[in-house]
Amino acid sequence: MSEPDHSDDWYRYWETVYEDDHVQVERAAEDPLGRWVTASLQDLVEETDVDAVTVRDRPDATFGAAREAFASFVADRDLDRPATDDYGYEVLPVHLEGVRRSTDPPFDLQDPVDDANTVAHVTNARVTEPPRGRTRAAVLTCRCPLGHETTLRQSIHRSWTIDTCGEPDCSNEVVLDDTRTRRRRVATFTVKTASRTLKCVATGKYAGRTDEARLLGEADALHLTGIPRLIANEDGVVKPVFVVLEAEAR
Repeated sequence: MSEPDHSDDWYRYWETVYEDDHVQVERAAEDPLGRWVTASLQDLVEETDVDAVTVRDRPDATFGAAREAFASFVADRDLDRPATDDYGYEVLPVHLEGVRRSTDPPFDLQDPVDDANTVAHVTNARVTEPPRGRTRAAVLTCRCPLGHETTLRQSIHRSWTIDTCGEPDCSNEVVLDDTRTRRRRVATFTVKTASRTLKCVATGKYAGRTDEARLLGEADALHLTGIPRLIANEDGVVKPVFVVLEAEAR
């Protein structure tokens, strides 16, 4: 069974957001790597056909539809876009607010393996390793001797590249075209809960010089909403990394 396409729902949602806060949308449209957009789960569920269970169980499809709809909305409204960026909005940070205020049962991180790639909660987390902000590649471009280009969009929790051309029927080796690399700010930190120590990674408003970023290091305890990802290190050991969507001081 194919997953439902909620791009139209998200398009209507961004229309509503634009009416209430056009500045946020315009800034994100012009600088999708340096800015972000915020979505209220409660408003999304009430105003569209998107339901909280879909958001929880299929976050990649959910946020993919959100970014696709955002790109369509920006184009239709003819908003200012990056002058030299042809990569679109595939890596635009989308923060999710109000998950716990949904009428659905709360999402709880019981087991990082079982809960991998779903929206989950980490409650009463104490920061043990303060946030460290750095600039990382968000988009890489590889080029082969024939001029073929392969675009590699990087997640905030994993970097990857390729050795050979991504064009069909071309096996030439490639090199990175650094002139086309696009970068963004990413923050990494570690929290401790009653049962585990967890590596966390965040971008958007939690990675820059903002009140939300300072919150991560100054709060006595945090309530985190995010997506657990399973990442293998160089030794092949698989451990969870928590991709933060929302952080609240406790």
